[in-house]
Amino acid sequence: MDKLEWPDIEKELRRRGTTQDDLDHAREMFNTRQISTSIESAASINVLDYEEDRATHGDMDDLSTLDPIDLDEYVSQHEISRQQAGSITPSQMELLGEDQQKRVVSRLISDAEPYLRHEKIGYAFSPLLQMGYPHSALKDAQSIKRTNGKLSVSLTTPSDVPLPYGIYPRLLLVYLCTKAIRSDSRAIDLGESFSSFVQDEIGQAWTTGKRGTAINWQKSLVGLVMTSISVVWTDDEPPDAVNKVEQRRYGPAKKKNKSKKADKSKSLNIKNLNIVDDAVLWFNDDFEKGMKARIVISERFMDVIAEYAVPLDIASIKSLLEVTASPLAFDLFCWLCLKYQQMKMQRKTFVRIPWDSIYNQFPTTIKNKSQFIKQSKVFLGKIKSSAYQEAKFDLDSDTKNLILFPSPLKVAMAKK
Repeated sequence: MDKLEWPDIEKELRRRGTTQDDLDHAREMFNTRQISTSIESAASINVLDYEEDRATHGDMDDLSTLDPIDLDEYVSQHEISRQQAGSITPSQMELLGEDQQKRVVSRLISDAEPYLRHEKIGYAFSPLLQMGYPHSALKDAQSIKRTNGKLSVSLTTPSDVPLPYGIYPRLLLVYLCTKAIRSDSRAIDLGESFSSFVQDEIGQAWTTGKRGTAINWQKSLVGLVMTSISVVWTDDEPPDAVNKVEQRRYGPAKKKNKSKKADKSKSLNIKNLNIVDDAVLWFNDDFEKGMKARIVISERFMDVIAEYAVPLDIASIKSLLEVTASPLAFDLFCWLCLKYQQMKMQRKTFVRIPWDSIYNQFPTTIKNKSQFIKQSKVFLGKIKSSAYQEAKFDLDSDTKNLILFPSPLKVAMAKK
């Protein structure tokens, strides 16, 4: 009888953003049955343990004999064992509810958890990896717009709220995207203390006083919560990142007019997103005991990041931050991760990216392009030495272009 096979497990692990090395290790374990044979033999289990297992898992070892209704009810009412989960057939899985499917798959991979480091994987929304918050403060400005080819991204805050800048909103946004994807929930609890949140959850320094980091974290969080995003494509069709989400909601798009007139025309595709719907925040440690700050990601933003989030290796980000906290360095690292993912999917042997394009898309406040290129080359060197040693690029042979070569990925990209 057919059982659940490796592709079923791999799909769930990729959704979690498991690194390629850990994915390969988990596959090896599965294929050699180190996972599936991890159940203790009956001889080594005493009577009390056996009875407790029965109370928890139920009294059926083989669930393949249950019809879909009975199986759905059984999985809902019991904390099934890995042996029971492994007895469920693919045809049965297809008829289970979504919640029950997640429970079965989670149980199947539970024995591999010690070998997986998906908790060290973060996520970010791909357009904001390319065109995000400004690198430094913008005087009397609540919006920024950057363009990369046919794609333009605008970030806007209300007139009385400064637009966040620097490294702070970048780390906060990665945190929110990561928590939302890992928990599969729009609601994110931030805890009872702002200082504890920054130090324990974000892993960054918290200092008070006139030149401390506390005020920057506060302004950045408020600004991020109140940011709206406009994503604009000047083309006949928007890219998949939003188009597929729209089709799931409203049905397939109408077929295009193939006339010559239609081919010459260009449509303007605009998508407006709020990052957050609701928020209750704190900015000192006098928050009422037992209450927690809370953010609710907007439904539309959740849809887009869940479908097209880019996985990032948190350990590599931390290594980079130990060398430099420059937002330009951070953006370049994330951008490289995205570009190498794209190169692998498109099977590119190399790509030439004009420095003009990089300069125009990054939210830099460096007015001199030559200075921007010089600074970027310095940071690319620091990225390679600290955070992404495997990255392959050429900074010298072409003065007008940055040349990228295929490089090992930091994190396995989820298959769509």
